[in-house]
Amino acid sequence: KLNINHLAQLEKDFALPVKPLEIDRFEEPVDFNYSIWKKNNVRAHKLSGYSIVNVSLTKQGSSPGDVTSKQMRILADLAEQYSNSYLRTTKRQSIVFPHVRKDQVFDLWQSLEEHGLASPHQGTLAQIVACPGNDYCDLAKAASIPIATRVQQRFDDMDKMLDIGDLNINISGCENSCAHHHIADIGLLGMKKNNVEFYQITVAGETLNETVIGKKLGRSICGDEIVDAIENIVNVYLENRDEEEQFKEVFKRIGLAPFKERVYD
Repeated sequence: KLNINHLAQLEKDFALPVKPLEIDRFEEPVDFNYSIWKKNNVRAHKLSGYSIVNVSLTKQGSSPGDVTSKQMRILADLAEQYSNSYLRTTKRQSIVFPHVRKDQVFDLWQSLEEHGLASPHQGTLAQIVACPGNDYCDLAKAASIPIATRVQQRFDDMDKMLDIGDLNINISGCENSCAHHHIADIGLLGMKKNNVEFYQITVAGETLNETVIGKKLGRSICGDEIVDAIENIVNVYLENRDEEEQFKEVFKRIGLAPFKERVYD
């Protein structure tokens, strides 16, 4: 049974390392790249005067979530300078600076940009979560990283990604489901048939507002055709959404059939 002393100790142990700030109005330089990055990668903080900054580790030409030891040392130095020495890793294979002063967000972005760590992909389709796949894992039955790269190449237009909005794709190379494909808007599960790589598609999984396992779309699709299938699913979503509806909301309203018909017909 918890007593008042236990509760007081818990409150002390889990207290935030920063206090609210009353920051007067401040001006930020006008920069197009910064504005896109800020829109996608910066979130509101529960305390006044602070922002939460996401560092996306997705970049064309590298594996999703990959970061070098040199980059981690840079991130550690930046966390010490801008985030009260705190950083976190996330299930989206990104890094979070949880306590950044609002008037220092631009300076942090400049430092990230200087070191090639300012990808504006957080909260977009390009922020793909992928396991190592059979390129690096003996358990995997199919590739994950090359599929993620091909999807990023297909959706490489920032205007298009901003129009699509918050839609996540997770790719697992086998049934161990290390990339949690079953709780993504679009999930891919790798398998092998007659020594050919195939992918089973699930749609409309989530864990944010409720726990929902994605629905199987239909028969598995070979690797050569899987990116086309993903694009078809995205197009059905865009054609049927109302205003700012998210993928899962559209799915609840129109069901599985329109997606299945577009992919398999």
